[in-house]
Amino acid sequence: MAQNYISAYQQELARERQAAAAALEAAAAENAAIEVIPTVGVIVSNRTLKYGERLAEDDVRVVDWCRKACNFDPLSGEIGVQI
Repeated sequence: MAQNYISAYQQELARERQAAAAALEAAAAENAAIEVIPTVGVIVSNRTLKYGERLAEDDVRVVDWCRKACNFDPLSGEIGVQI
């Protein structure tokens, strides 16, 4: 009786491990198909600023932004360009 219980437990454990391995393979295949989106550094403020207020280095930071969403071409310096 104990041997049957252990055998059933081992079989269930093997099925569970096989399912986990298949899930990991599927996740790896999904990650391999993810498209890398090019970004560009955009300067944004860290806080609400008043019109005409002078900026200090602590008031701004650079964040990555989708290059296609920018209205500025960092390579040519043109404004109003749809990349």
